[in-house]
Amino acid sequence: MTIGDFLPETEKRSRRQPNRAKVEPDNPSYAISLVQYQYLTRHPEAARKTLEPLLRANADERFRSDAEKFLLEINQGHPLRH
Repeated sequence: MTIGDFLPETEKRSRRQPNRAKVEPDNPSYAISLVQYQYLTRHPEAARKTLEPLLRANADERFRSDAEKFLLEINQGHPLRH
Protein backbone atom coordinates (compact mmCIF):
# COMPACT_ATOMS: atom_id res chain seq x y z
CA MET A 1 0.00 0.00 0.00
CA THR A 2 1.34 3.41 -0.89
CA ILE A 3 0.08 6.91 -0.51
CA GLY A 4 -2.39 7.50 -3.30
CA ASP A 5 -4.02 4.08 -3.46
CA PHE A 6 -7.41 5.37 -2.33
CA LEU A 7 -7.27 9.04 -3.27
CA PRO A 8 -10.30 9.28 -5.59
CA GLU A 9 -12.75 7.71 -3.11
CA THR A 10 -11.33 9.60 -0.14
CA GLU A 11 -11.54 12.89 -2.00
CA LYS A 12 -15.22 12.30 -2.72
CA ARG A 13 -15.95 11.32 0.89
CA SER A 14 -13.97 14.28 2.21
CA ARG A 15 -15.96 16.74 0.13
CA ARG A 16 -19.29 15.22 1.19
CA GLN A 17 -18.37 15.02 4.89
CA PRO A 18 -15.42 17.31 5.66
CA ASN A 19 -15.51 16.56 9.42
CA ARG A 20 -15.86 12.79 9.08
CA ALA A 21 -12.51 12.05 10.77
CA LYS A 22 -13.80 13.86 13.85
CA VAL A 23 -17.10 11.96 13.65
CA GLU A 24 -15.40 8.58 13.20
CA PRO A 25 -12.22 8.77 15.27
CA ASP A 26 -12.22 4.99 15.76
CA ASN A 27 -12.29 4.17 12.05
CA PRO A 28 -8.63 3.45 11.21
CA SER A 29 -9.42 2.55 7.59
CA TYR A 30 -10.87 5.98 7.00
CA ALA A 31 -7.96 7.62 8.84
CA ILE A 32 -5.47 5.89 6.54
CA SER A 33 -7.41 7.08 3.49
CA LEU A 34 -7.62 10.59 4.92
CA VAL A 35 -3.85 10.64 5.50
CA GLN A 36 -3.30 9.83 1.85
CA TYR A 37 -5.69 12.58 0.76
CA GLN A 38 -4.11 15.13 3.10
CA TYR A 39 -0.61 14.31 1.95
CA LEU A 40 -1.41 14.36 -1.75
CA THR A 41 -3.26 17.65 -1.44
CA ARG A 42 -0.15 19.15 0.15
CA HIS A 43 -1.18 19.07 3.79
CA PRO A 44 1.62 16.98 5.35
CA GLU A 45 1.16 18.47 8.83
CA ALA A 46 -2.52 17.50 8.84
CA ALA A 47 -1.55 14.01 7.64
CA ARG A 48 0.94 13.64 10.49
CA LYS A 49 -1.72 14.69 12.99
CA THR A 50 -4.21 12.19 11.55
CA LEU A 51 -1.57 9.46 11.89
CA GLU A 52 -0.92 10.11 15.60
CA PRO A 53 -3.61 7.75 17.01
CA LEU A 54 -2.56 5.02 14.58
CA LEU A 55 1.05 5.20 15.75
CA ARG A 56 0.26 4.59 19.41
CA ALA A 57 1.40 1.34 21.01
CA ASN A 58 -2.21 0.26 21.62
CA ALA A 59 -3.26 0.76 17.97
CA ASP A 60 -4.16 -2.24 15.82
CA GLU A 61 -0.87 -3.66 14.51
CA ARG A 62 -2.09 -3.79 10.89
CA PHE A 63 -2.90 -0.10 10.86
CA ARG A 64 0.12 0.90 12.95
CA SER A 65 2.41 -0.78 10.41
CA ASP A 66 0.78 1.13 7.54
CA ALA A 67 0.86 4.35 9.56
CA GLU A 68 4.60 3.95 10.18
CA LYS A 69 5.21 3.46 6.45
CA PHE A 70 3.12 6.50 5.56
CA LEU A 71 4.86 8.65 8.16
CA LEU A 72 8.23 7.66 6.72
CA GLU A 73 7.02 8.52 3.22
CA ILE A 74 5.60 11.85 4.40
CA ASN A 75 8.80 12.74 6.26
CA GLN A 76 10.92 11.94 3.21
CA GLY A 77 8.78 14.22 1.04
CA HIS A 78 8.10 16.92 3.59
CA PRO A 79 10.53 16.97 6.52
CA LEU A 80 9.28 18.43 9.77
CA ARG A 81 9.92 22.15 10.13
CA HIS A 82 12.14 23.24 13.00
